[in-house]
Amino acid sequence: MIDRNRPIPLYYQLELLLREQIDAGAWTSGTRVPAESDLAKRYGVSRITVRMALERLEDDGLIERQRGRGTFVHANAGALTKIERDPGNLFAFEEDILRQGFEPTTRVLAIEEGPPPARLGWLLRLDPDESAVRLRRLGSADGQPLWLESRYFPLAIGRSLQSGDLTTPSISRLIEATCGRQITSTRLRIGAAAATATQAHQLDTTPGAPMLLNEFVFYDQQGSPVQALHAFFRADRYAFIFNVSSPAVAQRKEAGTAGLARAGRGWLDPDEGG
Repeated sequence: MIDRNRPIPLYYQLELLLREQIDAGAWTSGTRVPAESDLAKRYGVSRITVRMALERLEDDGLIERQRGRGTFVHANAGALTKIERDPGNLFAFEEDILRQGFEPTTRVLAIEEGPPPARLGWLLRLDPDESAVRLRRLGSADGQPLWLESRYFPLAIGRSLQSGDLTTPSISRLIEATCGRQITSTRLRIGAAAATATQAHQLDTTPGAPMLLNEFVFYDQQGSPVQALHAFFRADRYAFIFNVSSPAVAQRKEAGTAGLARAGRGWLDPDEGG
C-alpha cells in the first residue's frame, strides 16, 4: 500500500503498485482499469496523483486510453506471463514451456506432399521441382493457442515421420528417434507479422494482431537440413531473451579461450615451439 512516510513520491508508489497488478497477471490484456476516482479512494490519494501514475504507465505502453470507453491494459503488457525463449537453447521448446509452468500441447491440422514455398525449398536444398512433406500444427500452452506452424521435410524424412506421434511438442526428437538423424545445429530468423483473418481465428486473437514470425532450419551432424519451418507466435504471449556481452567483454573471452587453446596445445605437445 501507499506509505506516506517513505521518501518516494506518491504517484511513483502508486505506479509501482499498479504495475505489479499487470505483471502478476491480476490485470490481463484488455482488462479495464478502474476509474481515477475509484483508484483514488482505494489507495487514499488524490485524483491528480492517480492521473500522474496512469500517465507513466501509458508512457511505458502498459495501458491505453480509449476515448469514450475508458482505460485498458494494453495487449503487449504483462511481460511476466509470456513464454520466454533463449536463442542459445532452441532444442528444448517443450522444456522451456514446462519450466515456466505451462503445459504444451499440439494439434495436427494437415499433412500433405507438394512443392514447398520457394524460400523454404531453397533452405532445404531441394531442386525447384522437388516436393516435400508439409506438416501444419497448432500449438498451445495451458490450452491457450500460442503458435501456428508449417514444417517442411525432405520426402524421405517426412514419410518416415508419419509412423510416429506428430502431436509431440518436439519434432526434432521424433526425427532423431525415427530417422536416426541427430540434429546438431539450427538457424533462426526472427521477423514481425500481422495476423491474417485465418490465423487470428486459429490463435484466438484479432486480425492484424502483432505476431512474431520465426523461420527455423535444423541441420544434422553432416550439416544437411532435415526440416525448415515458419512458425507464427502470438506476440502478446511469446518473447525472446538475449544475453549480450559488451565488445570489451567478448574480446576478453575470446582472448581467454585462445590462451587456453595455446596452453592446451603446449601440454599435449611439449616440443611445439622449441
